[in-house]
Amino acid sequence: MPTIRSSKQRGNFVVISKELVCDNRLAAESRWAMIYLIGKPDDWVVRLHDLMRQGRFGKHKATRILRELVQYGYLKRRRIHQPDGTFVWETVVVEQPALGEPTIDRLSIDGSSVD
Repeated sequence: MPTIRSSKQRGNFVVISKELVCDNRLAAESRWAMIYLIGKPDDWVVRLHDLMRQGRFGKHKATRILRELVQYGYLKRRRIHQPDGTFVWETVVVEQPALGEPTIDRLSIDGSSVD
C-alpha cells in the first residue's frame, strides 16, 4: 500500500519543517530517515530493508528508528482489512505531527504480529 504524505514537494526540492529538523527528541538517524521519506514520491512504499540499505545500518537500528518516528507521531501505520480477507498496511508520513494525536494501535513496523 502506498505512503500518504503531507509534504510540500516542488520539482527536485522538498520543503521541510524546522520543527522536524530541530526536534531534539529524535535521534539524528531518525531525522535523516524522515528527510529521506519526505523526499520520496507519493506512491513510495516504506520498507524496512530499503531504509536499512539507504541508511547503511542493520535491522535493529532501522526498526528502532521507525518505532521512534511512530512514538513521536511522524509515522503512522494502519492495517487495513481487504474484502478478500487479507490485510495491507497503509503508511502515513507527516512532518508536523498533531500534539496528543494517537499514532497507531500497535508498534509493528514490518507487518509482523506484536501480540
